[in-house]
Amino acid sequence: MAVSSSVRLWHRRIALLVGIQLFAWTLSGFIFTWHPIEEVRGETFLTEVPPPPKAPPSRAITAAAAARKAGISNLTEARLTWLRDRWVWLIASPTTVRPVAIDAVVGEALPPLDAQEASAIAQDRFIPDAQVIAALRVTEAVGEYRDKPVPAWRIQMDDSENTALYIVEDTGEVGSVRNDMWRRFDFLWMLHIMDYADRKNFSTPWLKIVAALGLGTSISGLWLGWIVLLGNRRKNKLKSA
Repeated sequence: MAVSSSVRLWHRRIALLVGIQLFAWTLSGFIFTWHPIEEVRGETFLTEVPPPPKAPPSRAITAAAAARKAGISNLTEARLTWLRDRWVWLIASPTTVRPVAIDAVVGEALPPLDAQEASAIAQDRFIPDAQVIAALRVTEAVGEYRDKPVPAWRIQMDDSENTALYIVEDTGEVGSVRNDMWRRFDFLWMLHIMDYADRKNFSTPWLKIVAALGLGTSISGLWLGWIVLLGNRRKNKLKSA
């Protein structure tokens, strides 16, 4: 009986300590299942990338020539693709932070997009009927655009979800789509994994501690339930005797 009382006391204390985080896990997990991840990422609000209008021209330079134009000797990636209304080699090496875009016909690096060009791309790719209201050049991959290619243009739309399209300055590709749905999801994700800085570490000390305490709460609760069940059985036997 003394052991049971002690377990009940610590069970209540631990439950109070971790209860808020347990609620955050349950709430965030429920919301995560509510919306498809493609919708959260804004992929469903983008038009499909149109196919190139024609085959690569016969006069296109080779990948090796494009690498030399980019000043790259140790080539690890070479991809011929249609970007910004032209055929482009995307060239990369272990020393490049991101692929270098080389015009496959002219043999020169693509000039960086300006705000007007980036806004036009965003307007063309965004499905909802909305207008561009602001364009801001982003040079650091932080915040809602963390771990994405920079520099990029943040193109703000005037839709109800406060959507921002990030257009990569070199290639004109959509680096990411961020709206209020994603921002809510990201905030709950932060609470779920308990990484309040980068929001990507699944093994923070806080998460380990609270998970261990939550496990202890579950075990003690099951143990107490078993004790109560045995006690009720004994009482019923005594009554029937």
